[in-house]
Amino acid sequence: MPTQRISRFYFFVIALWHLYKKTTFAKSTQSNAIFTFFMKKFFLICTLALGFLSCEENIVFNDPAFQANNDGAFWRALDATATLDADGGITITAVTSFEEVVLRIPSTNEGTYNLGNSNTSYASYKYEADGLNLFYITGNNVGGNGQIILEENNIATDGTITGKFRFNAISADNNPVGGEVKNFNQGKFYRVRVVGLN
Repeated sequence: MPTQRISRFYFFVIALWHLYKKTTFAKSTQSNAIFTFFMKKFFLICTLALGFLSCEENIVFNDPAFQANNDGAFWRALDATATLDADGGITITAVTSFEEVVLRIPSTNEGTYNLGNSNTSYASYKYEADGLNLFYITGNNVGGNGQIILEENNIATDGTITGKFRFNAISADNNPVGGEVKNFNQGKFYRVRVVGLN
């Protein structure tokens, strides 16, 4: 990994710097000032390089991505896809080994869609494992609240969509194990592919 190589080199230079400070050559004020000036510049360049490489790796790792805070804990989908509905809406489905999050909006137009007061815009969460089944949903007859924000509709260009979401979904099965409300916040779906395009 490039970042790991730069990190090792960076710490090697720091060790050399401390070794230099203990030598008699460092006693010379003029040479010490010049050396210190160039070392500071070198450290700054290495730090900037590490920062840029780290950001680049994160972008690659998160492309595509579907993640959020699930009741305060970080949650990331193993896979996420979107499908175009017959009525012109779009449904995003994100899954882990035992969980499924569904976001549905009635249009592919970029904008903000409110949850809890409509059955055409909704969010749901399902958990199934070890005999435990939990299901939460927002809707006109159920309640809950939140928003789905479609920030980028790139279906025509690269077949992806990008946006944000948050929701409080209400338990549909009244299972006391899971609680009454499921909270997802700071949600983000990035370059999620739309499947089934012609």
